[in-house]
Amino acid sequence: MKLTEVFERYQGKLAYAGYTAFYLAAFGGFLFTTFPYRVLRDRVVLDFAKEQRKAPHPKTLSIEALGPAWGGVRASGVKIVTPGEKPADKPSSLAISELVLKPSLTAALVGSTDVSFVAQVFGGSAEGRVVSSKDERSILVKLAHIDLKQSEGAAASVGLPVEGYVDGSMRLELPEGKGAKANGVAQFEITELAIGDGKAKFRDQLAMPKLTVGTLVFNAEAKDGSLKIAKLGASGKDLELQGEGRIKVSDFLGDSVLECTLRFKVADGYRSKNEVTVSLFGKPDSAVPGIVEIAEPRLRTAKRLDGFYSFRVRGTVDRPEFMPDPG
Repeated sequence: MKLTEVFERYQGKLAYAGYTAFYLAAFGGFLFTTFPYRVLRDRVVLDFAKEQRKAPHPKTLSIEALGPAWGGVRASGVKIVTPGEKPADKPSSLAISELVLKPSLTAALVGSTDVSFVAQVFGGSAEGRVVSSKDERSILVKLAHIDLKQSEGAAASVGLPVEGYVDGSMRLELPEGKGAKANGVAQFEITELAIGDGKAKFRDQLAMPKLTVGTLVFNAEAKDGSLKIAKLGASGKDLELQGEGRIKVSDFLGDSVLECTLRFKVADGYRSKNEVTVSLFGKPDSAVPGIVEIAEPRLRTAKRLDGFYSFRVRGTVDRPEFMPDPG
Protein backbone atom coordinates (compact mmCIF):
# COMPACT_ATOMS: atom_id res chain seq x y z
CA MET A 1 0.00 0.00 0.00
CA LYS A 2 1.34 3.41 -0.98
CA LEU A 3 1.83 6.22 1.51
CA THR A 4 -0.80 8.39 -0.19
CA GLU A 5 -3.35 5.59 0.08
CA VAL A 6 -2.60 5.19 3.80
CA PHE A 7 -3.01 8.93 4.32
CA GLU A 8 -6.36 9.00 2.48
CA ARG A 9 -7.59 5.98 4.40
CA TYR A 10 -6.82 7.34 7.88
CA GLN A 11 -7.15 11.05 7.16
CA GLY A 12 -10.22 11.40 9.36
CA LYS A 13 -8.49 9.81 12.36
CA LEU A 14 -5.25 11.79 12.18
CA ALA A 15 -6.87 14.85 13.71
CA TYR A 16 -7.93 12.86 16.80
CA ALA A 17 -4.39 11.44 17.14
CA GLY A 18 -2.99 14.97 16.95
CA TYR A 19 -5.40 16.26 19.61
CA THR A 20 -4.47 13.35 21.89
CA ALA A 21 -0.74 13.92 21.46
CA PHE A 22 -1.15 17.66 22.11
CA TYR A 23 -3.19 16.99 25.26
CA LEU A 24 -0.62 14.57 26.67
CA ALA A 25 2.24 16.95 25.90
CA ALA A 26 0.41 19.91 27.46
CA PHE A 27 -0.56 17.89 30.53
CA GLY A 28 3.00 16.64 30.98
CA GLY A 29 4.38 20.16 30.58
CA PHE A 30 1.87 21.46 33.14
CA LEU A 31 2.93 18.86 35.72
CA PHE A 32 6.59 19.48 34.92
CA THR A 33 6.40 23.21 35.63
CA THR A 34 3.71 23.51 38.33
CA PHE A 35 4.45 20.51 40.53
CA PRO A 36 4.77 21.58 44.22
CA TYR A 37 8.50 20.88 44.48
CA ARG A 38 8.86 22.97 47.65
CA VAL A 39 6.33 20.74 49.41
CA LEU A 40 8.11 17.65 48.11
CA ARG A 41 11.46 19.01 49.34
CA ASP A 42 10.09 19.52 52.85
CA ARG A 43 8.55 16.04 52.80
CA VAL A 44 11.88 14.45 51.80
CA VAL A 45 13.71 16.24 54.62
CA LEU A 46 11.00 15.22 57.11
CA ASP A 47 11.01 11.56 56.02
CA PHE A 48 14.82 11.48 56.25
CA ALA A 49 14.63 12.84 59.81
CA LYS A 50 12.05 10.21 60.78
CA GLU A 51 14.20 7.42 59.36
CA GLN A 52 17.30 8.70 61.15
CA ARG A 53 15.55 8.47 64.52
CA LYS A 54 16.20 4.73 64.36
CA ALA A 55 19.95 5.27 63.87
CA PRO A 56 22.36 5.44 66.83
CA HIS A 57 23.85 8.69 65.52
CA PRO A 58 21.12 10.55 63.59
CA LYS A 59 22.19 12.70 60.66
CA THR A 60 20.40 15.81 59.37
CA LEU A 61 19.53 16.63 55.77
CA SER A 62 19.04 20.03 54.17
CA ILE A 63 18.15 20.89 50.55
CA GLU A 64 18.36 24.41 49.16
CA ALA A 65 16.17 23.84 46.12
CA LEU A 66 14.22 21.09 44.39
CA GLY A 67 13.01 21.28 40.82
CA PRO A 68 12.15 19.28 37.71
CA ALA A 69 14.52 17.04 35.77
CA TRP A 70 13.87 14.82 32.78
CA GLY A 71 12.24 11.72 34.25
CA GLY A 72 12.69 12.82 37.85
CA VAL A 73 13.68 15.65 40.15
CA ARG A 74 16.82 17.74 40.55
CA ALA A 75 18.08 18.89 43.97
CA SER A 76 20.78 21.48 44.55
CA GLY A 77 22.62 22.53 47.68
CA VAL A 78 22.18 19.17 49.39
CA LYS A 79 24.01 18.74 52.70
CA ILE A 80 24.09 15.80 55.08
CA VAL A 81 25.51 16.62 58.51
CA THR A 82 26.87 13.99 60.91
CA PRO A 83 27.12 15.10 64.56
CA GLY A 84 30.41 14.91 66.44
CA GLU A 85 31.11 12.07 68.85
CA LYS A 86 30.97 14.53 71.75
CA PRO A 87 28.75 17.63 72.07
CA ALA A 88 31.83 19.87 71.82
CA ASP A 89 33.12 18.12 68.65
CA LYS A 90 32.66 19.82 65.31
CA PRO A 91 30.14 17.97 63.11
CA SER A 92 31.22 16.70 59.69
CA SER A 93 29.22 17.34 56.55
CA LEU A 94 28.83 15.99 53.04
CA ALA A 95 27.94 18.67 50.50
CA ILE A 96 26.41 17.66 47.15
CA SER A 97 26.23 20.45 44.61
CA GLU A 98 23.64 18.70 42.44
CA LEU A 99 21.62 15.51 42.76
CA VAL A 100 19.22 14.03 40.19
CA LEU A 101 16.76 11.35 41.33
CA LYS A 102 14.75 9.24 38.91
CA PRO A 103 12.10 7.04 40.56
CA SER A 104 10.45 4.19 38.71
CA LEU A 105 6.68 4.58 38.43
CA THR A 106 6.31 0.93 37.47
CA ALA A 107 7.92 -0.17 40.74
CA ALA A 108 5.70 2.21 42.71
CA LEU A 109 2.58 0.61 41.18
CA VAL A 110 3.53 -2.78 42.64
CA GLY A 111 4.39 -1.37 46.07
CA SER A 112 8.20 -1.27 45.84
CA THR A 113 10.83 1.44 45.43
CA ASP A 114 13.29 1.73 42.56
CA VAL A 115 15.30 4.96 42.43
CA SER A 116 18.38 5.73 40.36
CA PHE A 117 20.54 8.77 41.12
CA VAL A 118 23.41 10.86 39.81
CA ALA A 119 25.23 13.30 42.08
CA GLN A 120 27.95 15.88 41.53
CA VAL A 121 30.14 15.85 44.64
CA PHE A 122 33.69 17.05 45.39
CA GLY A 123 34.45 17.68 41.75
CA GLY A 124 33.52 14.14 40.73
CA SER A 125 30.37 12.09 40.37
CA ALA A 126 28.47 9.39 42.24
CA GLU A 127 25.75 7.37 40.60
CA GLY A 128 23.76 4.33 41.54
CA ARG A 129 20.46 2.69 42.21
CA VAL A 130 18.45 1.71 45.28
CA VAL A 131 15.75 -0.96 44.98
CA SER A 132 13.60 -1.79 47.97
CA SER A 133 10.71 -4.20 48.37
CA LYS A 134 9.13 -6.23 51.15
CA ASP A 135 11.54 -9.10 50.57
CA GLU A 136 14.83 -7.42 49.68
CA ARG A 137 16.80 -4.20 49.36
CA SER A 138 19.73 -3.71 46.99
CA ILE A 139 22.21 -0.85 46.76
CA LEU A 140 24.54 -0.03 43.88
CA VAL A 141 26.96 2.91 44.07
CA LYS A 142 29.68 3.96 41.63
CA LEU A 143 32.18 6.74 42.35
CA ALA A 144 34.23 8.52 39.70
CA HIS A 145 37.08 10.97 40.30
CA ILE A 146 35.98 12.17 43.75
CA ASP A 147 38.51 14.84 44.78
CA LEU A 148 39.51 14.38 48.44
CA LYS A 149 41.11 17.82 48.43
CA GLN A 150 37.59 19.27 48.42
CA SER A 151 36.41 17.10 51.32
CA GLU A 152 36.43 18.63 54.80
CA GLY A 153 35.97 15.21 56.36
CA ALA A 154 39.14 13.74 54.84
CA ALA A 155 41.31 16.58 56.14
CA ALA A 156 39.60 16.56 59.55
CA SER A 157 40.20 12.83 60.04
CA VAL A 158 43.96 13.20 59.44
CA GLY A 159 44.49 16.69 60.79
CA LEU A 160 46.32 17.74 57.61
CA PRO A 161 45.33 18.44 53.99
CA VAL A 162 44.61 15.27 52.03
CA GLU A 163 44.59 14.95 48.26
CA GLY A 164 43.74 12.10 45.93
CA TYR A 165 40.96 10.82 43.66
CA VAL A 166 38.48 8.09 44.59
CA ASP A 167 37.06 5.67 42.03
CA GLY A 168 35.22 2.40 42.49
CA SER A 169 31.92 0.72 43.17
CA MET A 170 29.90 -1.14 45.79
CA ARG A 171 27.03 -3.56 45.32
CA LEU A 172 25.06 -4.96 48.25
CA GLU A 173 22.03 -7.22 48.43
CA LEU A 174 20.15 -7.08 51.75
CA PRO A 175 17.56 -9.88 52.11
CA GLU A 176 14.54 -8.59 54.07
CA GLY A 177 16.35 -5.23 54.13
CA LYS A 178 18.67 -6.45 56.93
CA GLY A 179 22.35 -5.60 56.94
CA ALA A 180 23.06 -8.74 58.98
CA LYS A 181 22.22 -10.78 55.85
CA ALA A 182 24.07 -8.61 53.33
CA ASN A 183 25.94 -10.07 50.36
CA GLY A 184 27.97 -8.26 47.73
CA VAL A 185 31.31 -6.72 46.81
CA ALA A 186 33.12 -3.40 47.25
CA GLN A 187 36.09 -2.26 45.18
CA PHE A 188 37.60 1.20 45.61
CA GLU A 189 40.87 2.85 44.67
CA ILE A 190 42.39 6.17 45.72
CA THR A 191 45.01 7.38 43.25
CA GLU A 192 47.57 10.14 43.76
CA LEU A 193 46.96 9.97 47.51
CA ALA A 194 49.10 12.36 49.54
CA ILE A 195 49.04 13.93 53.02
CA GLY A 196 50.26 17.44 53.86
CA ASP A 197 51.11 20.31 51.55
CA GLY A 198 54.23 21.86 53.06
CA LYS A 199 52.16 24.72 54.51
CA ALA A 200 49.72 23.26 57.02
CA LYS A 201 51.31 22.62 60.42
CA PHE A 202 51.02 19.39 62.34
CA ARG A 203 49.45 20.28 65.70
CA ASP A 204 50.38 23.94 65.02
CA GLN A 205 54.09 23.14 65.33
CA LEU A 206 55.81 22.35 62.02
CA ALA A 207 54.59 22.52 58.43
CA MET A 208 54.62 18.95 57.15
CA PRO A 209 56.07 18.42 53.64
CA LYS A 210 53.87 16.44 51.29
CA LEU A 211 53.94 12.73 52.10
CA THR A 212 53.22 10.67 48.98
CA VAL A 213 51.15 7.54 49.62
CA GLY A 214 50.46 6.68 45.98
CA THR A 215 47.57 4.34 45.16
CA LEU A 216 45.47 2.92 48.00
CA VAL A 217 43.42 -0.17 47.11
CA PHE A 218 40.40 -1.49 49.03
CA ASN A 219 38.70 -4.73 47.96
CA ALA A 220 36.13 -6.58 50.08
CA GLU A 221 33.40 -9.20 49.75
CA ALA A 222 30.27 -9.40 51.89
CA LYS A 223 28.66 -12.68 52.87
CA ASP A 224 25.89 -13.11 55.43
CA GLY A 225 26.37 -9.62 56.81
CA SER A 226 30.17 -9.73 57.14
CA LEU A 227 32.21 -7.63 54.71
CA LYS A 228 35.64 -9.30 54.69
CA ILE A 229 38.53 -7.14 53.53
CA ALA A 230 40.45 -9.02 50.87
CA LYS A 231 42.94 -6.24 50.17
CA LEU A 232 43.72 -2.95 51.87
CA GLY A 233 47.07 -1.37 51.20
CA ALA A 234 49.37 1.09 49.50
CA SER A 235 53.09 1.08 48.75
CA GLY A 236 53.92 4.69 48.04
CA LYS A 237 57.24 6.47 47.79
CA ASP A 238 56.97 7.88 51.31
CA LEU A 239 54.60 5.55 53.14
CA GLU A 240 53.65 1.88 53.23
CA LEU A 241 50.18 0.94 54.52
CA GLN A 242 48.60 -2.46 55.17
CA GLY A 243 45.32 -3.56 56.65
CA GLU A 244 42.91 -6.45 57.09
CA GLY A 245 39.76 -7.37 58.96
CA ARG A 246 36.05 -7.20 58.40
CA ILE A 247 33.04 -4.91 58.68
CA LYS A 248 29.73 -6.06 60.15
CA VAL A 249 27.14 -4.51 57.87
CA SER A 250 24.32 -2.57 59.57
CA ASP A 251 20.92 -1.58 58.20
CA PHE A 252 22.37 1.96 58.20
CA LEU A 253 25.68 1.62 56.35
CA GLY A 254 27.33 4.41 58.34
CA ASP A 255 26.70 2.46 61.54
CA SER A 256 28.39 -0.70 60.27
CA VAL A 257 30.82 -2.04 62.90
CA LEU A 258 34.57 -2.13 62.20
CA GLU A 259 36.81 -5.01 63.30
CA CYS A 260 40.08 -4.23 61.53
CA THR A 261 43.81 -3.74 62.00
CA LEU A 262 45.79 -1.02 60.26
CA ARG A 263 49.53 -0.45 60.17
CA PHE A 264 51.74 2.00 58.34
CA LYS A 265 55.40 2.93 58.10
CA VAL A 266 57.01 6.18 57.02
CA ALA A 267 59.89 5.55 54.59
CA ASP A 268 63.42 6.28 55.81
CA GLY A 269 63.97 8.41 52.73
CA TYR A 270 61.14 10.73 53.74
CA ARG A 271 62.14 10.84 57.42
CA SER A 272 65.66 11.99 56.50
CA LYS A 273 64.52 14.26 53.68
CA ASN A 274 65.31 17.52 55.50
CA GLU A 275 65.49 19.03 58.97
CA VAL A 276 61.69 19.37 59.17
CA THR A 277 60.98 15.68 58.49
CA VAL A 278 63.75 14.66 60.90
CA SER A 279 62.14 16.83 63.58
CA LEU A 280 58.69 15.40 62.82
CA PHE A 281 59.53 11.67 62.67
CA GLY A 282 63.06 11.37 64.07
CA LYS A 283 66.13 9.95 62.36
CA PRO A 284 65.72 6.44 60.88
CA ASP A 285 68.52 4.99 63.04
CA SER A 286 67.61 6.81 66.25
CA ALA A 287 65.37 5.84 69.17
CA VAL A 288 64.67 9.50 69.93
CA PRO A 289 60.98 10.15 69.10
CA GLY A 290 59.94 12.90 66.70
CA ILE A 291 57.36 15.61 67.23
CA VAL A 292 54.51 13.47 65.87
CA GLU A 293 55.07 10.83 68.56
CA ILE A 294 55.42 13.41 71.31
CA ALA A 295 52.30 15.33 70.23
CA GLU A 296 50.30 12.13 69.70
CA PRO A 297 51.23 9.60 72.43
CA ARG A 298 49.14 6.89 70.77
CA LEU A 299 51.62 6.82 67.88
CA ARG A 300 54.52 6.15 70.22
CA THR A 301 52.53 3.41 71.94
CA ALA A 302 51.59 1.88 68.59
CA LYS A 303 55.16 1.73 67.23
CA ARG A 304 56.55 -1.75 66.60
CA LEU A 305 60.17 -2.89 66.45
CA ASP A 306 60.02 -3.04 62.64
CA GLY A 307 59.11 0.68 62.45
CA PHE A 308 55.42 0.18 61.68
CA TYR A 309 52.69 1.98 63.64
CA SER A 310 49.95 -0.57 64.29
CA PHE A 311 46.34 0.09 65.34
CA ARG A 312 43.19 -1.87 65.99
CA VAL A 313 40.25 -0.08 64.37
CA ARG A 314 36.92 -0.40 66.15
CA GLY A 315 33.74 1.67 66.33
CA THR A 316 31.63 2.36 63.25
CA VAL A 317 32.29 3.53 59.70
CA ASP A 318 31.04 7.00 60.66
CA ARG A 319 32.92 6.99 64.00
CA PRO A 320 36.07 4.86 63.79
CA GLU A 321 38.23 4.42 66.90
CA PHE A 322 41.98 3.80 66.59
CA MET A 323 43.61 1.91 69.46
CA PRO A 324 47.38 1.22 69.56
CA ASP A 325 48.23 -2.42 68.92
CA PRO A 326 52.04 -2.78 68.83
CA GLY A 327 51.90 -6.52 69.54
